[in-house]
Amino acid sequence: MKNDKIYLACYSTGDYEAFEIHIVFASNVKSRVTKWVSKFNKMHKRWEAHYDQYCDDRYGGVIGRWIAEEHYDKSNRWHMLRNINRAYYDEIELR
Repeated sequence: MKNDKIYLACYSTGDYEAFEIHIVFASNVKSRVTKWVSKFNKMHKRWEAHYDQYCDDRYGGVIGRWIAEEHYDKSNRWHMLRNINRAYYDEIELR
């Protein structure tokens, strides 16, 4: 067999009991998967920064960051983005 490895493009959500791994796609081309991971993480960071402008910092981070009341219409997207962790890839060796 020429290429005996498969690469899984993944990201995770949640933490502790709510932790889940999501496999987006598999490929035998490592560069395709690493390119997707890089692009996903860059876009995720950009969207988090965009929605962080609507946060209320009046408590100084003591109880965490929350969306300000006047921007409550954006809270669903903000919470969804905060729940997504960074993307990564797994390497699986075929036998």
